Amino acid sequence: MGKRAIFFAQERRRGIQDAAEQIGLSLTSEQWLEVGFDEEESYLACAEFLLQHPDITALICLTSTSARAAALAAMRLHNTQFNESEKIVCVIGCDTPADELTASMGIASIQQAPPAQIGEQLAKMMVSRIKGTPVKDLQVVLAPGVVTIGL
Repeated sequence: MGKRAIFFAQERRRGIQDAAEQIGLSLTSEQWLEVGFDEEESYLACAEFLLQHPDITALICLTSTSARAAALAAMRLHNTQFNESEKIVCVIGCDTPADELTASMGIASIQQAPPAQIGEQLAKMMVSRIKGTPVKDLQVVLAPGVVTIGL
């Protein structure tokens, strides 16, 4: 879930599609919901999407706004008469801040490398560059991690 017009959302979506394909899953357009940055509109779209797809067990959200909206929709639907199962939808956000609101919603988050690790890597790269290492030899991809920020 996330707006395709935003570059980082496009890259995240491509990454999810590539990872799914690597394990033999094919994601169809019906399994994607594009929302913007308006939290109320995103919430309504997520609630409708969940009602239309009662078999959903997890939502991967490409922005923190869509993650909060999806978690709220999932929580509210779970606590209503419309939900006939006892399953709770798992919500995973990208770079969702660890605050009281997201903790109470039980959102897991795919986070970039910790800031200290990024800073350390940047310092090493700067020193290497000063010593003459070509920029092309300084490219590094730090692995993200999954952080559960719920209670």
